[in-house]
Amino acid sequence: VQATEFVVGGATQWIMPPNGDDDFYENWSKQQNVRVNDTLRFKYNSQRHDVLEVSEDDYDRCSSASPIQSFNNGDTSIAMTRPGSWYFLCGFPNHCQGGQKLSIDV
Repeated sequence: VQATEFVVGGATQWIMPPNGDDDFYENWSKQQNVRVNDTLRFKYNSQRHDVLEVSEDDYDRCSSASPIQSFNNGDTSIAMTRPGSWYFLCGFPNHCQGGQKLSIDV
């Protein structure tokens, strides 16, 4: 079975959700069938965004204080190495609160 790469947000990529749509990434993730060994690819302007993998609690609180992993290279690929829920957010001020966060089930 070949692994699949999913560009987070599709053509919109990893930005503040368009039109203030707080559920944009949640709705996007529900349409994906991500499996172990697939890859999530975050494409973004590294001057305006980053990618933090966080715990579920930090995701719920939009806390960037203690990320599991952090990335800021503008083109981040993360292999989904285990089944279960994964949580990501943008650590720039107010971006997570504005909806730039992703929870995805593998």
